[in-house]
Amino acid sequence: MTKKAKIFLVTNQKGGAGKTTNIINLATASVFDGKKNVLILDCDPQGTASYWQIACQKNPKVFQYEFVLPQVLTLNKGEDIPETIAQVESSFDEIWIDSAGYFGDEEKQSLRRAMNSLVPLVDVFVTPIKSDVFTIWSTRDTILFFNKIYADLVKPTAKMVLMPTAVVNKEKGVQDIYSVFDEEMSEHKDLKLTWTKMENYIPESKPLAKSLRDGGNAFVPLKIRGNVSQSFADCLGEIYKIANITSEQEKREDISNMVHNLKGIREEAMREKIQYELDEQNEENAQ
Repeated sequence: MTKKAKIFLVTNQKGGAGKTTNIINLATASVFDGKKNVLILDCDPQGTASYWQIACQKNPKVFQYEFVLPQVLTLNKGEDIPETIAQVESSFDEIWIDSAGYFGDEEKQSLRRAMNSLVPLVDVFVTPIKSDVFTIWSTRDTILFFNKIYADLVKPTAKMVLMPTAVVNKEKGVQDIYSVFDEEMSEHKDLKLTWTKMENYIPESKPLAKSLRDGGNAFVPLKIRGNVSQSFADCLGEIYKIANITSEQEKREDISNMVHNLKGIREEAMREKIQYELDEQNEENAQ
């Protein structure tokens, strides 16, 4: 049976919401978790993820860690997203899709058609949300747009999450973001699709921005201080949990537990065998 990669779509109708930054680092966190083959499919006409890969290849301090970085595949104009996924998904454990920004007006109809064919394939939708009101408005519009246009296309098992990004003031900052977001969504109660609000978040980090410009990320060439690397790992773990995806670490723990249990079963069976032989010997001696 041909394996199928898990498909993650990171989407928000506003440019600058943190889609590419999150994709690069979440995909890298997945490699560090133990996924052997992780792909970023760059479907954004701006090609930011592709430019990042070029910067990575030009920076020897980063490129020496190529083996722990996700691959980037650029979708060229006119190429079909589902067809591209079908061609490559058997070679990857996960595919993270970097989508375009706003695709609601008539000038963006080609993007909408692409989304129409892509949405039924997606396992997890990740929408970054920031504290600025413009991103919160675009997050609201993204959710309403998906509910209006794509609700009937989303497969029943797909999960949708909001991920706080570029957060200041830690947990209070997250609460403030969700407070404003809830107020914006208060008039929209009857939605077919529900986005789960994540507890984990990505903190604001100027060193991370510089690392990305140089072709690096939160993990390479050096882990970014301030728990930024761990934040991406924690967010990935929460996304996995919401989507009922078993992480490689959990798989290793499960295998370890299984081996431990099998060892216990073998030892118990051996004790029973020895006891049985002793009982038989005692019966023979008694006769």
